[in-house]
Amino acid sequence: MRNVERIAELSWNGVTYGKFLSAIINFRDWYCSFSSLLKAIEKASKPSVRKRSQLRIAPAAPTELEVLQEIKALLEIRQIKDLALKLNLFFSLLFCTSQPFSSIFLIT
Repeated sequence: MRNVERIAELSWNGVTYGKFLSAIINFRDWYCSFSSLLKAIEKASKPSVRKRSQLRIAPAAPTELEVLQEIKALLEIRQIKDLALKLNLFFSLLFCTSQPFSSIFLIT
């Protein structure tokens, strides 16, 4: 324990600087205890990281019907892409060849 009262009695050539030092020490002690109290209150009022992660609601697992609908949509997209690729290849052969249209299909 500090002897703040004895520090308050310090003086040099009639100047009592001890009162000033004791006031600084008292303020520092008061400030440290008050800030510790505020930090403890703030920490207690915030939910912890573990509690916040538990509060998050996990998304519901998709049902079998939803999974099948998603697969169907993906297959339709793939079929459309395959058809577009085939059409692109067909038209590139059709219009980019130097042969006449009838010779491509062997029409005589």
